[in-house]
Amino acid sequence: MNEKLMIIKEFRTRKNEDGTRRASCLIQNDGHDTEIWFEVSGLPQNKEIESADAFFAPCLLLALKFNSQVVFEVPISKCMAYQAADLAYVFGTQLGLNRRLKVEAPHPIAVHRRANGAITGFSAGVDSWFSLKQNFIECNLPGKKLTHLLVNDVGANSGKKKKQQVLRQAHVIAKEFKLGMISVNSNMSEVLQMDFQKTHTARNTSVAHLLTSISGMFYYSSTDTYDDSGVFPTYDMAYADTIILPLLSTDAITLRSTGSAYSRAEKTREILDIPQIGERLDVCVHHGHAGTKINCGVCWKCCRTELTLEAFGALDKFEPVFDLEAYGRRRSRYIQEISASRKPTEREAFDLARQAGLAGPALFHQAQWTGIRAVRRLKSVVKSALPRGQQRR
Repeated sequence: MNEKLMIIKEFRTRKNEDGTRRASCLIQNDGHDTEIWFEVSGLPQNKEIESADAFFAPCLLLALKFNSQVVFEVPISKCMAYQAADLAYVFGTQLGLNRRLKVEAPHPIAVHRRANGAITGFSAGVDSWFSLKQNFIECNLPGKKLTHLLVNDVGANSGKKKKQQVLRQAHVIAKEFKLGMISVNSNMSEVLQMDFQKTHTARNTSVAHLLTSISGMFYYSSTDTYDDSGVFPTYDMAYADTIILPLLSTDAITLRSTGSAYSRAEKTREILDIPQIGERLDVCVHHGHAGTKINCGVCWKCCRTELTLEAFGALDKFEPVFDLEAYGRRRSRYIQEISASRKPTEREAFDLARQAGLAGPALFHQAQWTGIRAVRRLKSVVKSALPRGQQRR
């Protein structure tokens, strides 16, 4: 019998002197209280944070991590409380943790209205630009068309330079398209101490529940297609986006995966006609990148994007934002690495490269990569066998 108990209590909101809003809760676990908080910038002065729903998903992740029964003594909406068991099952399955965790919300609240706005997270990557095109540039449906862009800091961008770069570009794009601009900071990463890729959907979508006073629709840019969706142990929570998002929706806001009907390569092709996209695309995940271009050109995400653009004959258009010389030096090795990949986005990139004549048969590249790894292992074994003073030679 699980005797551990986590209690989420003391929901508080306040308006700071600089106009930002702060929402916080205390997490009581193992005799200690830990504060988890969000700070929201850009919310109109007459709007407030309306419930504690934003704390539900991250606190559920933490309860799963510690295998603790969790009680929400804060104002959680009836929808969230009703869907708690299903969310615990999905999160637990993906993380390889207890899927039958007991979750209680003894005092759920009712929601009686829904705002007309629509919001999406914006990082200037392929998925973000596709979402902007689909839900704003080409959308004319009231209540569905984007009204705001969102940049949140819940763990994706670990470097200060990267955070500032993403926020600065989002402000420029929001101003250009006459959209509202919201930014959110949180100490969620410090509290959770969990792998970001395994938890990103729960983290990013929690922010949507802070914004129900201005938005009744939240678009979450998809990573995977409907074809690859499912609930199973995985390194990436995105595989279950189309299942998780409806479970995290409430009467106040609908959370929707956008772009799931398109593969990553198809989305890349779709955004090529957006004006100045070749000067704005930001996909880099190398947080220590100190080059003059926005993208390092050599991290796994840069390489995948560059190879896809090259297959479409569009890579030169993106010279302003990619270090193409660095990519040229890394390109062959990257093709070898993804030739045996089981990740859908990497399989697709390799297949596109083959069709465009940029890569040979998969077995050829796999044999090369196997040989390279064998040499590396041999060098490592020989090095470890040497006396310590000779290992650096």
